[in-house]
Amino acid sequence: MASAILLSACLGMPGTTVTNAGEVVYSKGAREDTVTVTLAVAPEVVFESMIKIIADSETAEVIQRNDVSMMVEVTRDGRSINAQATEYGNGGTLLFLWADAGETGLTGNAVAMSTIDAISKDLNASYELVEN
Repeated sequence: MASAILLSACLGMPGTTVTNAGEVVYSKGAREDTVTVTLAVAPEVVFESMIKIIADSETAEVIQRNDVSMMVEVTRDGRSINAQATEYGNGGTLLFLWADAGETGLTGNAVAMSTIDAISKDLNASYELVEN
């Protein structure tokens, strides 16, 4: 079953009003759960948030990080998280996140959605889950 999440964020400059809207699509694979997020935020800003949330943790082991491709692969607390921010549209971002819960007792969905939740909070964004 796929779910779509409506994500809206407000990241304006002082004295301006900007509403950024995005969409999150979740799908379950054979081994990993995948979340694809479109954001009206520059990829560099999303990548900074990804690194802060995913890789900058005492329990995180960075397997691979490529600042040019804006991608990171991390294992943390028995889980595996891979993410990449790419330019999308007119200065927006398409964020791919792959999560494997491993033997943690969590679901890949829980790992993926908690990561998206943390990135969203860091970007001052809110979202609503809409079941298909």
